[in-house]
Amino acid sequence: MTQMTGSPYRNQTQETLPDLYRNLPPLHKACLDINVSAQVIEDTLHTHGVAEAYNTAHGGMTPLHILSLNPHATAECILTCFEVNMNAVFVKDVTGETPLDHLREYDIDSHIVVIASICIHRDNMRNAYEYKDRGS
Repeated sequence: MTQMTGSPYRNQTQETLPDLYRNLPPLHKACLDINVSAQVIEDTLHTHGVAEAYNTAHGGMTPLHILSLNPHATAECILTCFEVNMNAVFVKDVTGETPLDHLREYDIDSHIVVIASICIHRDNMRNAYEYKDRGS
Protein backbone atom coordinates (compact mmCIF):
# COMPACT_ATOMS: atom_id res chain seq x y z
CA MET A 1 0.00 0.00 0.00
CA THR A 2 1.16 3.51 -0.77
CA GLN A 3 2.04 5.72 2.14
CA MET A 4 0.65 9.26 2.38
CA THR A 5 3.40 11.82 1.91
CA GLY A 6 3.58 15.56 1.53
CA SER A 7 0.34 16.25 3.39
CA PRO A 8 0.38 18.70 6.30
CA TYR A 9 -2.32 16.50 7.89
CA ARG A 10 -0.30 13.29 8.01
CA ASN A 11 0.73 12.10 11.42
CA GLN A 12 3.99 10.70 12.69
CA THR A 13 3.11 7.11 11.71
CA GLN A 14 2.24 7.99 8.10
CA GLU A 15 -0.96 5.97 7.98
CA THR A 16 -2.18 4.56 4.69
CA LEU A 17 -5.47 6.01 3.46
CA PRO A 18 -7.52 2.94 4.47
CA ASP A 19 -5.94 3.01 7.95
CA LEU A 20 -6.59 6.73 8.24
CA TYR A 21 -10.25 6.28 7.36
CA ARG A 22 -10.65 3.28 9.66
CA ASN A 23 -9.25 5.28 12.60
CA LEU A 24 -11.48 8.33 12.15
CA PRO A 25 -14.23 8.91 14.73
CA PRO A 26 -17.78 8.09 13.54
CA LEU A 27 -18.92 11.67 12.92
CA HIS A 28 -15.76 12.46 10.96
CA LYS A 29 -16.47 9.42 8.76
CA ALA A 30 -20.06 10.54 8.22
CA CYS A 31 -18.94 14.07 7.31
CA LEU A 32 -16.38 12.73 4.85
CA ASP A 33 -18.88 10.52 3.03
CA ILE A 34 -20.19 11.63 -0.37
CA ASN A 35 -23.72 10.72 0.80
CA VAL A 36 -23.58 12.95 3.87
CA SER A 37 -26.86 14.57 4.87
CA ALA A 38 -28.19 16.48 7.84
CA GLN A 39 -30.13 13.34 8.81
CA VAL A 40 -26.97 11.20 8.74
CA ILE A 41 -25.23 13.74 10.97
CA GLU A 42 -28.16 13.80 13.40
CA ASP A 43 -28.34 9.99 13.44
CA THR A 44 -24.60 9.71 14.10
CA LEU A 45 -24.84 12.22 16.95
CA HIS A 46 -27.82 10.34 18.39
CA THR A 47 -25.97 7.02 18.21
CA HIS A 48 -22.52 8.15 19.37
CA GLY A 49 -23.32 11.26 21.43
CA VAL A 50 -22.98 14.99 21.00
CA ALA A 51 -19.36 14.79 22.17
CA GLU A 52 -18.56 13.56 18.64
CA ALA A 53 -19.06 17.13 17.38
CA TYR A 54 -16.24 18.30 19.69
CA ASN A 55 -13.82 15.57 18.68
CA THR A 56 -10.69 16.52 16.76
CA ALA A 57 -8.91 14.01 14.60
CA HIS A 58 -6.45 13.81 11.73
CA GLY A 59 -4.59 17.08 11.87
CA GLY A 60 -6.75 18.73 14.52
CA MET A 61 -9.82 18.75 12.31
CA THR A 62 -13.32 18.86 13.76
CA PRO A 63 -16.29 17.38 11.89
CA LEU A 64 -17.04 20.95 10.76
CA HIS A 65 -13.60 21.11 9.10
CA ILE A 66 -14.35 17.85 7.27
CA LEU A 67 -17.72 19.13 6.05
CA SER A 68 -16.23 22.41 4.88
CA LEU A 69 -13.81 20.43 2.70
CA ASN A 70 -16.42 17.97 1.40
CA PRO A 71 -17.80 19.17 -1.97
CA HIS A 72 -20.88 16.95 -1.43
CA ALA A 73 -21.85 18.60 1.87
CA THR A 74 -24.90 20.83 1.63
CA ALA A 75 -25.43 24.03 3.57
CA GLU A 76 -27.98 22.13 5.68
CA CYS A 77 -25.30 19.56 6.65
CA ILE A 78 -22.87 22.27 7.64
CA LEU A 79 -25.49 24.16 9.65
CA THR A 80 -26.55 20.97 11.46
CA CYS A 81 -22.98 20.31 12.56
CA PHE A 82 -22.36 23.98 13.32
CA GLU A 83 -25.42 24.24 15.57
CA VAL A 84 -24.18 21.35 17.72
CA ASN A 85 -20.69 22.85 18.21
CA MET A 86 -20.63 26.53 17.28
CA ASN A 87 -17.19 27.00 18.77
CA ALA A 88 -15.71 24.63 16.17
CA VAL A 89 -15.61 27.65 13.89
CA PHE A 90 -12.68 28.94 15.98
CA VAL A 91 -10.67 25.70 15.94
CA LYS A 92 -7.58 25.77 13.74
CA ASP A 93 -6.28 22.59 12.16
CA VAL A 94 -2.56 21.84 11.79
CA THR A 95 -2.37 24.17 8.79
CA GLY A 96 -3.80 27.03 10.87
CA GLU A 97 -7.12 27.00 9.00
CA THR A 98 -10.59 27.16 10.52
CA PRO A 99 -13.72 25.67 8.92
CA LEU A 100 -14.64 29.18 7.82
CA ASP A 101 -11.30 29.53 6.03
CA HIS A 102 -11.98 26.29 4.14
CA LEU A 103 -15.53 27.35 3.23
CA ARG A 104 -14.30 30.68 1.90
CA GLU A 105 -11.54 29.04 -0.09
CA TYR A 106 -13.46 26.13 -1.59
CA ASP A 107 -17.14 26.93 -2.03
CA ILE A 108 -18.28 30.45 -1.17
CA ASP A 109 -21.19 30.57 -3.63
CA SER A 110 -23.29 27.66 -2.40
CA HIS A 111 -22.54 28.20 1.30
CA ILE A 112 -22.99 31.95 1.63
CA VAL A 113 -25.75 31.56 4.26
CA VAL A 114 -23.55 29.26 6.32
CA ILE A 115 -20.63 31.65 6.09
CA ALA A 116 -22.85 34.55 7.14
CA SER A 117 -24.17 32.55 10.14
CA ILE A 118 -20.67 31.61 11.20
CA CYS A 119 -19.43 35.19 10.83
CA ILE A 120 -22.33 36.50 12.91
CA HIS A 121 -21.58 33.94 15.61
CA ARG A 122 -17.87 34.78 15.52
CA ASP A 123 -18.59 38.51 15.81
CA ASN A 124 -21.06 37.96 18.66
CA MET A 125 -18.51 35.86 20.53
CA ARG A 126 -15.79 38.44 19.94
CA ASN A 127 -18.08 41.21 21.24
CA ALA A 128 -18.96 39.14 24.31
CA TYR A 129 -15.28 38.58 25.12
CA GLU A 130 -14.48 42.27 24.63
CA TYR A 131 -17.41 43.21 26.89
CA LYS A 132 -16.17 40.77 29.55
CA ASP A 133 -12.60 42.11 29.29
CA ARG A 134 -13.83 45.67 29.98
CA GLY A 135 -14.95 44.43 33.38
CA SER A 136 -18.65 44.98 32.85
